[in-house]
Amino acid sequence: MSNFYFTPSSISFLAQFILSLALTGFLVVRFFWRLEGESHSKLAVCFLFIATIFSGLLFADAVLLPKPRLIAVYLESPVEALAVLERV
Repeated sequence: MSNFYFTPSSISFLAQFILSLALTGFLVVRFFWRLEGESHSKLAVCFLFIATIFSGLLFADAVLLPKPRLIAVYLESPVEALAVLERV
């Protein structure tokens, strides 16, 4: 029996997670490539890193079976709160 349950919404969350991961990776490389890091660059990288974690949790919420899914559901709210606090 499979531990994953792929639906159209879970596949779209997977695509969103992969795109977010690629964008975050690109910005992290750009941020560390330049020696002078502006504060707005650091804020953008931190926010996109948190958004990537959140989109990964949304994918886990959509693809996992009910019992292991609770872990992802419980972690979504603190990660979302981190994203809001980081932007303040």
